[in-house]
Amino acid sequence: MSKYRHGLALLGDVSKGMSITQTVVNSFGEHGSSTMIIDKNGDEFLDQFVEAMKDERPNHFIVCVFNNPENFNFDDLNTITDDNKALTYKGEKTNLKPNTRVVIVTGSMKAMTPAHFSRLGMILVN
Repeated sequence: MSKYRHGLALLGDVSKGMSITQTVVNSFGEHGSSTMIIDKNGDEFLDQFVEAMKDERPNHFIVCVFNNPENFNFDDLNTITDDNKALTYKGEKTNLKPNTRVVIVTGSMKAMTPAHFSRLGMILVN
C-alpha cells in the first residue's frame, strides 16, 4: 500500500471485495492498524468519512463500500485522492492523516472520474 500514495480501489463483486479488503488491510497494515468500514451513501457517507479522517490511531484504513456507485458523486473524493489529501465538507476542511489509507470497494467504475484512475492502485476482484 505504501507504493500508492492515495489508496486502493477494489473493483468487482463487492461481497468478495470485502474479504479481499481484509486481506489487503492485514497485508499492508502493521501491528495496531485499525479499520473503519463505511457503507452509506450521500451525506451520511461524508459525515462518517470526515469522522474517520480525524482518527489519530497509527496505520488507519478507511474502507469505503459502494454497493450502488452510480448513486454517489465520486467528485466529492477528488481532493482526498490528490496531493491535498483533504476534504472540505459543510464548510470544514479536514486533512487526511499521513498514516491513513483509503480503500474503495465497488462493483462498478462508471461513476469514477479519470482522476481516480490516475491516483488509486486498482485491483480487479473476480
